[in-house]
Amino acid sequence: FVFASLKGGVGRSTALCVVAADLASKGRRVLAIDMDLEAPGLGNMLLPDDTLPVFGLLDYLVELEVGNPLENEFFADMVGPSWLGGGHGRVDVIPAIGKRSLSYPTNVLGKLARSYFAGPTTTGELLAFSERMRKLVERFADPLRYDAILVDARAGLHETTAAAVLG
Repeated sequence: FVFASLKGGVGRSTALCVVAADLASKGRRVLAIDMDLEAPGLGNMLLPDDTLPVFGLLDYLVELEVGNPLENEFFADMVGPSWLGGGHGRVDVIPAIGKRSLSYPTNVLGKLARSYFAGPTTTGELLAFSERMRKLVERFADPLRYDAILVDARAGLHETTAAAVLG
């Protein structure tokens, strides 16, 4: 499910959190992905510092853009458990920005610029932003792992919003 809006500040991230909490209260397993790279919020709202993963969505996009092979450990280090599950279900979060980027904030703007490029994979295939996001969601879409994936898209008319809504 994609949460998108044309204007920021309308409660999109909050609505996602309410839906995630409701699903978790019913015993569901939820993955929330913060695709709002320029105004991230889910990581701050749902992950305390001790559960913030090493990598975030921004790191994934940049690593794919430069053609680095991504191992299972990388994907495991993108997901942090949220307090929102409350002991019933589970809410995991892929934040826009992980601990590594927060440790080196001067690199975030450069990573942000690179994340929008259509970069090659290890096989030389060029992947647009929407295709990289599709591959990420497919990787986590195993119904034995999660019952729902909730995506917080960037506000406004932007390639990332279009990728979330149309892709």
